[in-house]
Amino acid sequence: MPVSSAEYNLLQEFPAHINALADAGFAFSGSPEILRALPGGYTNQSFLIKDAGTHYALRLANPASAELGICRNRERTIQGLAANADLAPAHLCCVKELGLDLFEYLSGHTLSPLELRTLVAEAAEVLHTVHRLPATTPPFDYTAHLRTLAGALPGNRVVEAIQTLCTDGTRTFVHHDPNPSNWHQANTGLKLIDWEYAANGFAEVDWAALMIEAKLSLAEVACFSGCSEGALLAGHTLYL
Repeated sequence: MPVSSAEYNLLQEFPAHINALADAGFAFSGSPEILRALPGGYTNQSFLIKDAGTHYALRLANPASAELGICRNRERTIQGLAANADLAPAHLCCVKELGLDLFEYLSGHTLSPLELRTLVAEAAEVLHTVHRLPATTPPFDYTAHLRTLAGALPGNRVVEAIQTLCTDGTRTFVHHDPNPSNWHQANTGLKLIDWEYAANGFAEVDWAALMIEAKLSLAEVACFSGCSEGALLAGHTLYL
């Protein structure tokens, strides 16, 4: 089977990456090998690797990540908190200068929108737990983030949504991107991956994402989130 350019580059650089992770303090048991590329990832590429019967996810960050408002140091700290709460795979090691991160590999699969809908009660419990994480990060700057992504200031409708959330929203710790590809059904339960944009923000953005991606009604989400319908509609606008 042909390999992608990302896979080819990793094959060429893999021994040096493994040595760098070992130098950073991770103790491999044998001779790690690449098994395959893992799906997903717009700002990075991940690969499944195996070392003496144990599987890991090796991630290579896109050098342009910082231009998209991603702070890898913040993400690594948050990933640790989420893993301690059994919400995410554990972060095991990193080599910052190379953009390398090694994670616990979770067997299982990412969810389809239909699967997310059937597991919505469990997903809601996960989000409630996320929103209780004791993470202390600066408030997420939605205006700056949207300007970075779009290259222009947000339109009036989005500005009004942000103003509504500033007045009526639920300020808490937020994942910000719980779309189906970031939900993982593991043997130990439902997990969230890709914590790149997680920060202190408005819970309504997470709930609106669940509403949109699982095709739920506004009344349903208001019921199990405890958020007002007006704030959820503002979160809906912001998430879209």
